[in-house]
Amino acid sequence: MRAAAVAAAVAGALVVALAPSAPAGALIGGTPVAVGERPYFATVSGPAGVCGGAIIGTEWAITAGHCVAQGDARDVVVTAGWTRAGEGRPVTLHGIQAYWHPTVDMALIRVPATPGIATVPLADAPLVAGDSYISVGAGEGSGERLTEGRFRIDWASPYWEFTAKGATGTEGNCYGDSGSPDIIETPAGDRLVGVAWGITPQTCGPTTRSRSYNVWYPATRQWIASVTGGATS
Repeated sequence: MRAAAVAAAVAGALVVALAPSAPAGALIGGTPVAVGERPYFATVSGPAGVCGGAIIGTEWAITAGHCVAQGDARDVVVTAGWTRAGEGRPVTLHGIQAYWHPTVDMALIRVPATPGIATVPLADAPLVAGDSYISVGAGEGSGERLTEGRFRIDWASPYWEFTAKGATGTEGNCYGDSGSPDIIETPAGDRLVGVAWGITPQTCGPTTRSRSYNVWYPATRQWIASVTGGATS
């Protein structure tokens, strides 16, 4: 079922998974993230390459499913708390076990429990077309640092997925942004609304349409809770 659903999702030349790449870039048209901001952002590196991710519990990270190769999760390294080489206080964790969503391109990685590590809670209310969010990433672009950009949703399924374009016409996700967190800012702090997984068309830039899987759909939340035992923010 998962294979069929994923194959259907990526069918056609215009849809491209945000292929893993070295974190030597930035979200297209984004602005630099200040040291200490978005500390839950993580890079996920291993045999599949390097992607983005987010720390959602003291022993859990979330990313795109294609960012984690089928095999030994101990080959996966999760690094959180960085904004640029030589800045911040990065925390490096080695994977213990990986879990793939049965239907969509999403994965959870269990890492050693790390009390005090910065986490981002899951959003509990859906976004709809016209709503905006912030995408945080370090994929291909310019400058070896973490950046972010504001996006506006142009389509949102009542189930798994939503798509968006840069809110000001300058932002865009690019290769290497797979797994990166889409967040909203609330009075209570940041909340995770989605996990980036693809773009269309194939050219990175402000005309790119970003594709993400949401975390508010009840079946997704139930899957995360069942895997983590409810041990998320």
